Amino acid sequence: MAAVTAVPQELWSIVGTALGAVIALLGVVLTSWLAGRRQRQQLAHDASQRDLQRDHDVRESALDRKMQLRRDVYLPAIEATLSALSSMGSLCDPLVERKDVAKRWAEYMAAIGKANAIARVETAGAVGELGNNLSAMFFELSMLRGPIEQAYQKFLANAGVVERVLSEQRRWTELQTNAVVHGAVERDQWDRLVGQLDFVKRQFVEWSALRDEAAGELAEHQLVFLKRLAELQRAISVKGVNASLALREELSLKDDDPDALRAVYEDHARVASETITSAIEELSQKLAVARASAKVMLPNG
Repeated sequence: MAAVTAVPQELWSIVGTALGAVIALLGVVLTSWLAGRRQRQQLAHDASQRDLQRDHDVRESALDRKMQLRRDVYLPAIEATLSALSSMGSLCDPLVERKDVAKRWAEYMAAIGKANAIARVETAGAVGELGNNLSAMFFELSMLRGPIEQAYQKFLANAGVVERVLSEQRRWTELQTNAVVHGAVERDQWDRLVGQLDFVKRQFVEWSALRDEAAGELAEHQLVFLKRLAELQRAISVKGVNASLALREELSLKDDDPDALRAVYEDHARVASETITSAIEELSQKLAVARASAKVMLPNG
């Protein structure tokens, strides 16, 4: 205690000041170290957040590209599944070029094929089954198109002869009329005019009958086509609905209602079936009338 009291007051003052300075320095160093630590932690956190955000953005971008690809591929495929059937129906019309139908058909099948290439397993199964059935259907109906084309060409040829015979009939009628008006016609010339006109009239009746016969054959082949189309349409419409719904499900369209869509698609298929049935009934009635008319005219021929 004596040693402590022997220390001069000025020395204690210097020591106190030095200790205060050291403590203050330690405080500054500690504060700076803590601040640096917090800054390093913040920087590491920010870097981690940036990495997470970057990964998130990459995933979102990849998902957006994937969904855009699906929209670009699936929407045309859905349209193709609905349009393919109607394009096959046009094969029944001989005025529609087969090459035009084949071109549209190839476009529809290409759209369906693209969707099948990127779809999930379940969707690819539904789309693939539809594509296979559509191809088989198109091949079968294309075979039935052949007799329609042949009958139509026969009808056109006979109708062309009828037109030429009518032209000849008008010409000989005009010659006969001129002979009557001007008079002084030799008997053999008159007999020649009458005989030629009678021949042309018989030709008209004969070729008109052949033309009508070809028209009947055309209608019969179209009837066979439509009946088979109706059978195939009923069988394949379910597969078309399933494929369309599977594609829409992968698109995850907002407010999509699968049950409501199924009802809409099935209603469209029903209307299409009714349209084909109506065409069959109308063509059958016309064919029956034509046959009845031919039987009535046959005894007079």
